[in-house]
Amino acid sequence: MARWALLLLCILSGFAKAGDLIDLQHQPLVLPGSTAFYYAETGQPISLDTAREAFRQGQFTPSSSPFLSFGIGASPHWIRIALLNSSADELLRVLSIETTWLDHIELYLLQDDQLLTQTLMGDSFPFSQRPLNHRYFAQTLTLPSGTTELWMRVATPDPMLLPLYLGSYQVQQQRYEQDAYSYGVLYGVMLALLLYNLMLYTGIRHRQYLYYAIYVGLFVWLNLAYTGHGFRWLWPEAVTWQQWANPVLMILYGSSGLVFALSFLNIRNSAPRLYQAIQWLCIAVILLLAVLLLIPQGRVAALYLAFSFILLGTLLMLLLGGVAWRAGNPASRYFLCASVIAALGGMITALSVWGLIPFSPAGYRAVDLGTMIEAVLLALALAEQFRRTQRQRLRAEAMARLDPLTGLNNRRAFAERVEPLWQSCVRYDRPMSLAIIDLDEFKKINDSFGHKAGDLALEMTAEALLQSIRGGDILARWGGEEFILFMPETTRDEAVRVAERLRACIGTVQVREQDALISLSASIGVAARDEQIERLEQLICVADQCLYQAKMQGRNRVVLAHA
Repeated sequence: MARWALLLLCILSGFAKAGDLIDLQHQPLVLPGSTAFYYAETGQPISLDTAREAFRQGQFTPSSSPFLSFGIGASPHWIRIALLNSSADELLRVLSIETTWLDHIELYLLQDDQLLTQTLMGDSFPFSQRPLNHRYFAQTLTLPSGTTELWMRVATPDPMLLPLYLGSYQVQQQRYEQDAYSYGVLYGVMLALLLYNLMLYTGIRHRQYLYYAIYVGLFVWLNLAYTGHGFRWLWPEAVTWQQWANPVLMILYGSSGLVFALSFLNIRNSAPRLYQAIQWLCIAVILLLAVLLLIPQGRVAALYLAFSFILLGTLLMLLLGGVAWRAGNPASRYFLCASVIAALGGMITALSVWGLIPFSPAGYRAVDLGTMIEAVLLALALAEQFRRTQRQRLRAEAMARLDPLTGLNNRRAFAERVEPLWQSCVRYDRPMSLAIIDLDEFKKINDSFGHKAGDLALEMTAEALLQSIRGGDILARWGGEEFILFMPETTRDEAVRVAERLRACIGTVQVREQDALISLSASIGVAARDEQIERLEQLICVADQCLYQAKMQGRNRVVLAHA
């Protein structure tokens, strides 16, 4: 409830017009920018006295919004705000300028032409020199009874955005705490996704997970930079890096997103020319940024380059998703949804900061919400892609173990499945038997009716055998018209009975081809393990010899190896 009350107070204070006096006694939080006047320097820097004279001459412009925004590379601006304390006592208020990248801020508080407070701050100074230990530019103001004038001079090549909040210490602390919780959720989600995908990359070495982790990590780093958290906690003395961090990290973040998209959507195969063009675009932008880093006044150009690249990169992400969709890439559904949400959030924030649309706190944080949702959706997309890849791999492995015509085990699968059963039976001296089944006169079927009829005969034989074998037996196509059956826990007599049943079953198979019915028969050699047989290959050799004997004895019969 307190949060909504504060928001209502902010909205109500926004209805004040420039020049109106806001009575601070009864308002714990106000947006003083709505009552401000501003003036842009056109030449050399001017003093406070010169600015006050320009105000008296009517050269200042009244504010039309509670949030002052003058765009990238704007000339230094003076802001004048009148404040009223209708009580007889002093009021303690905290002024918060909630933009973290302003280079130079001069703050003056006057009453009756007497200077009460003078403060100098900005990110061109080490963080330790700030009046208050906060990521925003904040200053405590002691306001005497009556009317006071707040004067500010702001100079920066960055987007000159001035969301001003003036409130009691307690109210401001509540706002700062809620703000900290929201960023805690954002960083917690993003860092969890980063670490999870780094672990996946370490485990399975798919580059998409590494690219995604870099993409998420650069967003966190960029967010730390432009929200002031990084300057406060990570690089408080690195003034030069603080001033260049935003354009550098924006370009690296945008490039990493495009590299991830190219890899994740397999654009190299579906659109090779687009793949190369985007790669060269990223390289060119990074090289241009490197040149601007060497130019003394290159920050303004670097900022324009960074914002333009982020907007272009957002459109390219949508384009890549569309290309992948047309190519039939199933991952494009998640990607397009994530890109649309991130694009909306990123564009709203970029245009708000740039000054192209009216600024609002919700618009400023739109990129955070959009990117967090995008990151979660892309993580789901990566997980779905991983599951799909795993299914394809398992399917490929299964197909590598199956005979493509009959769907039975092939020799490789037969060996893999039988070997552990063989070892167990040998270890515990359990009975086991093996049969080799060969279709009789199969060459005549191919010669008389064609290979299509022969293939159909093999398929129908395999189906008949599968319906006739026992649950624990292992059947495979051994090659050509031969099949092999391993029977664990099966004695010689039991194996013969099984083989006779299979021979009879095959005898019932009839293949219709060219208005003719082709009847089938099979010869079967059966062998059971005894003390002389120590390896599976020996048992197979004995069964094959018995099969040869069945052929020599007239076919369509079962021959058992003698003990």
